Amino acid sequence: MGQLCRTLEMGLDRPVVDETHLTGVYDIEVHPSSSSTEDFFASLHEKLGLMISPEQRDVTFLAVRPKSITH
Repeated sequence: MGQLCRTLEMGLDRPVVDETHLTGVYDIEVHPSSSSTEDFFASLHEKLGLMISPEQRDVTFLAVRPKSITH
């Protein structure tokens, strides 16, 4: 599920939090033929039972910045 979340994050340009509590490895094939993001999410729900909804969560992340070079 983590890989699916990372893939969705790239398209949505925002964090996707996995709250499924599913463990293990899953082979998920998604062939998007949807005309909109909402249609795609509806398809994920209908075909896989996954619900994706906008919510606010406190998310911890690591920010990496280049080191300042002072002369």
